[in-house]
Amino acid sequence: MKTGNWIPPVLQSVTLESYLESVKTQLADIKINKPRNNLSRIEMAALKELRNNSAINLKKADKGTTVLIMNKSNKIQEAETRDQRAL
Repeated sequence: MKTGNWIPPVLQSVTLESYLESVKTQLADIKINKPRNNLSRIEMAALKELRNNSAINLKKADKGTTVLIMNKSNKIQEAETRDQRAL
Protein backbone atom coordinates (compact mmCIF):
# COMPACT_ATOMS: atom_id res chain seq x y z
CA MET A 1 0.00 0.00 0.00
CA LYS A 2 1.36 3.39 -0.97
CA THR A 3 1.52 6.10 1.69
CA GLY A 4 1.00 9.69 0.63
CA ASN A 5 2.48 12.96 1.76
CA TRP A 6 -0.87 14.64 2.21
CA ILE A 7 -0.97 17.15 5.06
CA PRO A 8 -4.35 18.49 6.15
CA PRO A 9 -4.76 22.25 5.64
CA VAL A 10 -4.35 24.44 8.72
CA LEU A 11 -7.56 26.25 9.46
CA GLN A 12 -7.17 29.65 11.02
CA SER A 13 -9.39 30.44 13.94
CA VAL A 14 -10.31 34.11 13.99
CA THR A 15 -11.30 33.86 17.65
CA LEU A 16 -8.01 32.24 18.63
CA GLU A 17 -5.93 34.69 16.60
CA SER A 18 -7.68 37.70 18.15
CA TYR A 19 -7.26 36.21 21.63
CA LEU A 20 -3.53 35.66 21.06
CA GLU A 21 -3.13 39.21 19.77
CA SER A 22 -4.95 40.52 22.86
CA VAL A 23 -2.67 38.53 25.17
CA LYS A 24 0.45 39.79 23.36
CA THR A 25 -0.76 43.38 23.81
CA GLN A 26 -1.48 42.84 27.50
CA LEU A 27 1.94 41.26 28.07
CA ALA A 28 3.65 44.16 26.32
CA ASP A 29 1.87 46.61 28.62
CA ILE A 30 3.02 44.93 31.84
CA LYS A 31 5.65 46.96 33.64
CA ILE A 32 8.17 44.84 35.51
CA ASN A 33 9.70 46.51 38.52
CA LYS A 34 13.24 45.60 39.43
CA PRO A 35 13.22 43.96 42.87
CA ARG A 36 14.71 46.03 45.64
CA ASN A 37 17.84 44.85 47.31
CA ASN A 38 17.17 43.18 50.66
CA LEU A 39 20.61 44.03 52.04
CA SER A 40 21.55 47.32 53.65
CA ARG A 41 24.43 49.38 52.26
CA ILE A 42 26.66 48.23 55.11
CA GLU A 43 25.83 44.57 54.38
CA MET A 44 26.45 45.09 50.65
CA ALA A 45 29.85 46.65 51.40
CA ALA A 46 30.72 43.73 53.69
CA LEU A 47 29.68 41.23 51.03
CA LYS A 48 31.77 43.01 48.40
CA GLU A 49 34.76 42.97 50.76
CA LEU A 50 34.33 39.22 51.31
CA ARG A 51 34.09 38.56 47.56
CA ASN A 52 37.27 40.53 46.90
CA ASN A 53 39.24 38.82 49.68
CA SER A 54 41.55 36.34 47.93
CA ALA A 55 42.39 34.54 51.20
CA ILE A 56 38.89 33.10 51.55
CA ASN A 57 36.52 31.06 49.43
CA LEU A 58 32.74 31.60 49.39
CA LYS A 59 30.83 28.40 48.72
CA LYS A 60 27.16 27.47 48.59
CA ALA A 61 26.20 24.84 51.13
CA ASP A 62 25.03 21.45 49.88
CA LYS A 63 21.60 21.97 51.41
CA GLY A 64 19.54 25.08 51.97
CA THR A 65 20.52 28.63 51.18
CA THR A 66 23.52 28.85 53.49
CA VAL A 67 26.85 30.25 52.33
CA LEU A 68 30.10 28.85 53.70
CA ILE A 69 33.17 31.02 54.16
CA MET A 70 36.37 28.98 54.11
CA ASN A 71 40.03 29.84 54.24
CA LYS A 72 41.67 28.94 50.94
CA SER A 73 44.22 26.79 52.76
CA ASN A 74 41.37 24.82 54.39
CA LYS A 75 39.69 24.45 51.00
CA ILE A 76 42.88 23.08 49.43
CA GLN A 77 43.30 20.66 52.35
CA GLU A 78 39.68 19.50 51.94
CA ALA A 79 40.21 18.87 48.23
CA GLU A 80 43.40 16.90 48.88
CA THR A 81 41.58 14.79 51.49
CA ARG A 82 38.81 14.01 48.98
CA ASP A 83 41.38 13.04 46.35
CA GLN A 84 43.11 10.66 48.78
CA ARG A 85 39.77 9.05 49.71
CA ALA A 86 38.97 8.52 46.04
CA LEU A 87 42.16 6.54 45.52
